[in-house]
Amino acid sequence: LQRTLKRWSFMIGDAWPLVGRWLAPRVTRRIMHDANRYLKNRDGLGRHVRAVLRVEIESAWDAGAPLLVIGHSLGSVIAYDTLWDLSRERADGARVDLFITMGSPLATRFIQRKLVGTPERGEKRYPTNIRRWLNFTARGDTTALRQRLAPKRRPTKPCTVKRCGRRSFPAA
Repeated sequence: LQRTLKRWSFMIGDAWPLVGRWLAPRVTRRIMHDANRYLKNRDGLGRHVRAVLRVEIESAWDAGAPLLVIGHSLGSVIAYDTLWDLSRERADGARVDLFITMGSPLATRFIQRKLVGTPERGEKRYPTNIRRWLNFTARGDTTALRQRLAPKRRPTKPCTVKRCGRRSFPAA
């Protein structure tokens, strides 16, 4: 029951951010502050972090190597934004073979309102350079409030969602 109440408080906070700040424990407010620093590009932080990842991705593409990108929590948002940038800037058709997100807040309103592709409409809102996307969530995860990213992230190519329980891991 306590876990369920906690999860609902986070979902309410996602829908109404002012209420979320009031409901959130101190550690959660700190995490939200760090996420905002990235999302609002304070002191160029967002641009800098994406540039670091971008160098690695472009290096793999230039070498012709298969590419697996894994992002956890805010790292999944950084990877997603970087892939969005690259899908607009590179016309050579380079693609990520597999994008894995874990504990990703990409489906939350808090994050969706601030992604780099948010001002765009339709398919232009999404990265076009991802061949396959797997999203892993855990039951009761308070970061990945909405486990299904597909309807909100890329309607034409939904990711496969794997939910992990306490004792078992479903087969792929």
